[in-house]
Amino acid sequence: DPTFIEGRAGEIHVRGKSVGCFGEVSPEVLSNFAMARPVVAFEVHLPFDAEW
Repeated sequence: DPTFIEGRAGEIHVRGKSVGCFGEVSPEVLSNFAMARPVVAFEVHLPFDAEW
């Protein structure tokens, strides 16, 4: 995902299924929003079908 810095991101899995991602936002993306400080973001796809 080009949103995040390579090596500083991961995927969230529930029972073997990807339900989201997280990571440190890339400088290219931050520059689009005039942000100078590091930012960490995450995304979770809800609802996801998980049998606990």
